[in-house]
Amino acid sequence: MGKRKQTKRPPLQHVVHPRGTRAFTPEHVSRIVAETRLSAVKSAKWIADALNDTATGYFSAFALAQAGTPSEQLRWARELRLAADLCLGMLAVEAQAERPREADHRVHSALFHWGEPTGIENVPGPASEWGYDPARDALNSIPGKLWDLRRMAEHAEERWRSAQLGPKQRRKRDPAIFYWISRLADIYERSFGKHFANLPQPEGPFARFADATRLVAMETGATTQGTDGAARARLAKFTGPRMCSFVREHRQELGKRLNDSRAIDYQPNRITLGIEPSASESDSE
Repeated sequence: MGKRKQTKRPPLQHVVHPRGTRAFTPEHVSRIVAETRLSAVKSAKWIADALNDTATGYFSAFALAQAGTPSEQLRWARELRLAADLCLGMLAVEAQAERPREADHRVHSALFHWGEPTGIENVPGPASEWGYDPARDALNSIPGKLWDLRRMAEHAEERWRSAQLGPKQRRKRDPAIFYWISRLADIYERSFGKHFANLPQPEGPFARFADATRLVAMETGATTQGTDGAARARLAKFTGPRMCSFVREHRQELGKRLNDSRAIDYQPNRITLGIEPSASESDSE
């Protein structure tokens, strides 16, 4: 006998709730700056806040990249529709063109032949008005809700089918890593007053800056999506040589992103929002 098909959870959606991170402190920044062997033109507090913004953005971008594709969403909606239709057919035996109001009488006989279970929440209906038969009222309410669920799944299935992307439209680069590198390059330029080289070497100052930053980011997380562990594992593999290879491969796109960033007077979120540093942060600046 083959294995029973496992129920699938819905794919991750394109909605991320970042909780943010404060993993980077001025103390971390002092060590990171020392690794570059350069002199910073920004304060340790500014750099720490900017790196916290970047880490939050990376974990959020990674979570978004894990969201189900339209084809995955389509398959899940289809399976939900089939499951709802199967259950509906078992409870309201005749095909229903309209929303059913109650379960088939044979369902009542099969389920309640040996009595009714206790602890069923009372559902409004004719019986509940007199204070009895909550189980039968609950049963009679289910076919209508299954009918609604089937319609929801049908609607979602149609929309996800129309949203499917062709092979040429699918992104091939890693969007979270692209975000991570483009933001680090921007912060590097602002923090040290140095132009980012789009052909970095593994032993160069940017590579050392990126690697030291990566090690701190691997100790934190920034979303409630359940994907932060995988995001940390992705960073763990993104060592100096891989980072340099990624930059070389995407140097034109990174160059365009940096040109756009240079036109913006960026300030970290905590500074923009006027959030005061803690005593320990102030003392360490």
